Amino acid sequence: MIVDKMDYIFAIAKEQNLTRAAKSLFVSQSTLTMYLNRVEGELGIKLFDRSKTPILPTPAGELCIEELKKIRQIETRLSGRLQQLAHPEEILNVGIGLMHSVAWMPRLLPLFHEHYPDVSVRLIEQGDELLLKALQSNDADIIIGGMPVSTQDVTVTLALEQLLLIVPRAFNIIPSWAYTGNSYENPYEIDPKQLQGLPLILPSTVNDIGGITNQVLEHFDIRPKFVTTVDSMQTAAMLV
Repeated sequence: MIVDKMDYIFAIAKEQNLTRAAKSLFVSQSTLTMYLNRVEGELGIKLFDRSKTPILPTPAGELCIEELKKIRQIETRLSGRLQQLAHPEEILNVGIGLMHSVAWMPRLLPLFHEHYPDVSVRLIEQGDELLLKALQSNDADIIIGGMPVSTQDVTVTLALEQLLLIVPRAFNIIPSWAYTGNSYENPYEIDPKQLQGLPLILPSTVNDIGGITNQVLEHFDIRPKFVTTVDSMQTAAMLV
């Protein structure tokens, strides 16, 4: 039951609200609530703490979500491999992280299909570490992401990418006058030393910017006070 409807669990974890989760799944809230009650009853343990708002996973729920993601990856991989065996000349398997996929694919795919209208594309959306493994195991034909320096012999530079740093004002790193006019096009530069000893919310390795962020920390020898690792950047933004 839980594997058949794993999207229900993912939606609740993402939306942190049963009404919004049901809407995203195109089912009624009562249907989703009944499903969750039934699953928790069968398992004998609560997956989400519904006594508070927003609804957050319990430790059991976090474990369940983590394992379901692995099952989904296996399912996606198997489906892609079978399709590739059935139609090897018609499918291009492109590995790309979720953050990069959202930013780049809406612009790149239409251009690709203009030149190759008969080729279907299967997007493999994973963290950079898993993308490298997919390339090495021939699950992906090409991967796009922020790759480590050690992979320079097999990579081509596509673009120079900036990382977005979100810093609470309470940290007093940026003077008040600098907030005016500070933007993506006109960023306020800080010394990496100013980040020493501060708490850090870090994208996990399943997120495509997690590896890049770790590279930055190592390059500038930034040592946080403590680290909170998250899969979802939506969760990261709420924590900030």
